Amino acid sequence: MLKATDITALCSGRHGDPFAVLGRHQVHGGAAELAVFMPGAVAVSAVMAAGAAKPGQTWPLQRRHADGLFDGPVPPAGDYRLQVQWAGGQLSQMEDPYRFGPVLGELDVWLLAEG
Repeated sequence: MLKATDITALCSGRHGDPFAVLGRHQVHGGAAELAVFMPGAVAVSAVMAAGAAKPGQTWPLQRRHADGLFDGPVPPAGDYRLQVQWAGGQLSQMEDPYRFGPVLGELDVWLLAEG
C-alpha cells in the first residue's frame, strides 16, 4: 500500500522516483502489489496477458486518490495489461509504462543533471 507522502508527491507531480512506487512491486511473503497513476480514470484493473499462468484473469485495483491513483494486490509474476474505465464510459486496455522499468540509469540521470 502506498504511503501518504508518496500519494501526495505523485498527485502533485513532484515525486523524485515514481518507478520506486508505481508499477508492480514485491511485498512480504512473495505477494505483489500494483500501483497505477491514471488521471481521468474511473476504474483500473490488471488483466493477465496470454503468457501468464491465468490469462485473462482480472485484478481490480482500489482508488486511493481522486486524482487517479489506484493500487491493489496482483500476482507476483506474469505479464499484465491495464484495463481502464474512463469517465465517459469508454473501456480501453494499455501497457503499464512502469512495468518495464526506467530507461535511463543512474549515471545517465547524473550526466543530464550536470548538463
